[in-house]
Amino acid sequence: MLLVPISLPIFTPVNATVDSNGNWDWAAFQHLLPRDVLAHIAIIMPTYLLDIPDKPGCGDDNIWKLIHKSRTLLRTKSFLWLVCKNRVLTNAERLRHHIANTTECACCGARVEDLDHLLRQCPFAREVWEPLIRLYKVGEFFETPTPVWIKWNLQNPSYFANVQADWDIKFGAILWNLWRFRNRRVFDPDDVQLESVESCSQRIVGVVCRAASQSSLGESSVIEQRARSIVWKPSAPDKVKLNIDGACRLSDGVASCGGVFRDSNGAWVAGFSKYVGRCSALEAEFWAVFEGLQCAWQLGHRRVLVESDCWA
Repeated sequence: MLLVPISLPIFTPVNATVDSNGNWDWAAFQHLLPRDVLAHIAIIMPTYLLDIPDKPGCGDDNIWKLIHKSRTLLRTKSFLWLVCKNRVLTNAERLRHHIANTTECACCGARVEDLDHLLRQCPFAREVWEPLIRLYKVGEFFETPTPVWIKWNLQNPSYFANVQADWDIKFGAILWNLWRFRNRRVFDPDDVQLESVESCSQRIVGVVCRAASQSSLGESSVIEQRARSIVWKPSAPDKVKLNIDGACRLSDGVASCGGVFRDSNGAWVAGFSKYVGRCSALEAEFWAVFEGLQCAWQLGHRRVLVESDCWA
């Protein structure tokens, strides 16, 4: 057995392996780990807040299991995970990261748009929730701490909801659509929303239930394969369009991503590609979005339309 001398103390915190620019300090530990482990580490973004101490574990394991096992769409599961980790980029978070100049809510003008305001306290959100919640539970619904609130709604649909059937699906869909509709108001204020949050969420419930029913009948595909023409559509004259893609190799999980910028006439502006590491295809898509927006910022583009072929 070959013993390799270790140059780091056994209990070295993760942030000790990050350099002053917020990137992995590979020289500090790459000689200690095999290549496949390093490839997995490469897809993880290290924190740039070097004074934050490491915390063991990830809190209440049950909430992560509930989210993972819930019947809702993958995009909704991902959003619920972000909510529980308080990683949703509300205006309060965006200001903290120096990518916004105000914390005000774009929907109601409240002074601070944090996560609780966005999903529950905003009049726009309350208007969606109140008709769906038992009258004597309304106060508790709006005051329960967020992780506990999500756990109760996923685990015990009869606790808050007037209609219990498929509440676990509808609850997650409403959260996702509140966030989606809010982003439309912020980034595309001229967009006309023809469908309400509640009706859009109910449509998602129908899609998920039909898919589950078809799957239980042994059908080979939940979604019918329809022949359709795929045509690239240009962006508005004041924007550039970023088409991104990410993929991983099934045999070993090695992933990469890339993207192309084009103007409103379809002319090439710029492009990029990146080796990601080892991850899923969905994670590679997220990396493509992140790298593309970084490139856009460096090129001086502030109005970017991102387009992906990912159906997750």
